[in-house]
Amino acid sequence: MCNLNSASVAEIAKLAGVSLEQAFSITLWRPYLDWLEVETVPGLDYDVTALRAAGAVLVVPEHATWSRS
Repeated sequence: MCNLNSASVAEIAKLAGVSLEQAFSITLWRPYLDWLEVETVPGLDYDVTALRAAGAVLVVPEHATWSRS
């Protein structure tokens, strides 16, 4: 299992079909509160269903929120 909210770039890049550049992009937009947010990551032309099948999970940090300023 690879938690997209806490895994390193190298750990995410080990998922099947994820490039190093895509893994880096995933880390830039954290935290993710749901899979719909993962789908909007720039440069991630990857189906989240395939990400989940490859072992990606989302463990939402306890106090994770997005603030609207």
